Amino acid sequence: MEDRELTPEEKKMKIEAQKRKRNTNIFLFFTVIIQIVVTLAIIIGLFVVSIVLVSLIFGKDNVWAVKIMNVLMFTEFIGGLILGFIVFSAIVRLIIRKFHLEDKLTKEVLDRYKKVEKK
Repeated sequence: MEDRELTPEEKKMKIEAQKRKRNTNIFLFFTVIIQIVVTLAIIIGLFVVSIVLVSLIFGKDNVWAVKIMNVLMFTEFIGGLILGFIVFSAIVRLIIRKFHLEDKLTKEVLDRYKKVEKK
């Protein structure tokens, strides 16, 4: 490949692409942290609510309460993960819209979080 000097327009485009990549990496780093926090908050919230409700309805030392809690904990964990993903996607779409990040992030990231229109 031959080494040639880039035109000013090519340099500008290359710098812009590097800025987008850097901004995208920073954005993805913080969204991972947000996703972990949101998902944990939802799961812990579901756990606390179920523990309180089951202990109020059945009492603390009831055998049925323990069996119900075992089933609830599993379902709440799976449901909390799914609900966490849904809430997280809505939060990220809101952040992108509110801070006008459409021109600062790569197309791949924007396509991942754009809302799919129902027909």
